[in-house]
Amino acid sequence: MKKLILVIISFCFLNSPAFSLSKAEIDEVLWESASELNSSLPMMVDEFTRWDNSMYIKYSNIFTYSYTLLSDDISSDFDYLVLKDFFRVAINKFCTNPDTSFLLEYTDIKFTYNNINGIHLFDNEFGKDDCQ
Repeated sequence: MKKLILVIISFCFLNSPAFSLSKAEIDEVLWESASELNSSLPMMVDEFTRWDNSMYIKYSNIFTYSYTLLSDDISSDFDYLVLKDFFRVAINKFCTNPDTSFLLEYTDIKFTYNNINGIHLFDNEFGKDDCQ
């Protein structure tokens, strides 16, 4: 985790007006950040949700957080609209937390959810324009 904090601090420092990072350098920092996060995963987020991995896909410019919902009651026809308020709060937290909001200057974010059997359930993707 200390490495991740150093990567984030370096990223913010190097992004100051006195420095300029190329797209390739930004891609590399985002990829390294995902790798560093993955070194401490999987991790339980709450009693029903496991954070499995993170990845940065440079060609799509998306930083993805992958989760598994550990309940047997959730299938691929789960009503995503039930989670609308939950995601509004999650996006707001992401947008207002200085530890995460800076990412939105460089990439979009996607939360992807699978059920315990590995079946994809839904995604929630957002960018800085979705922040209020």
